[in-house]
Amino acid sequence: MLITNFRSILALSVAAAVALCISTGVRAGEEEFTVTFGKSEFGKHCAVCHGLDGMGDGALADLLTLPPPDLTKISQRNNGKFPILDIYQAIDGRRGLRAHGTMEMPLWGNYYKRDASETLHGPHEVNYEEIVHGRILALVYYLQSIQAE
Repeated sequence: MLITNFRSILALSVAAAVALCISTGVRAGEEEFTVTFGKSEFGKHCAVCHGLDGMGDGALADLLTLPPPDLTKISQRNNGKFPILDIYQAIDGRRGLRAHGTMEMPLWGNYYKRDASETLHGPHEVNYEEIVHGRILALVYYLQSIQAE
């Protein structure tokens, strides 16, 4: 039990560090770390539907009403520009924006906030929204890094 909580706390601490790096400006080494962390988050939470490579061919893709989109072509579908804010809001999902068209995609903002509040306990004050922000931004930067040319 202690190891599980430790891993959760470590993961959330990393997310908080990502949020801090992003809020203070990402440098080259920090950007690489952020993309790597985003890739890990993607593998844990998104690949089951979107596939490990983000092309929409995850293990559960055939079971969904609408097939998951190819996330490597977001920029192509947006005239060569990666819409960071739109992608952030689609992942977060708490503001009513359903860019993917259905309610099948989980509201990751709610999930990340609940995960942080359930795993981080103690005498310290935690800003759960910063953790949510860091984890979602890491995913966004990872998605930006896998765009097809």
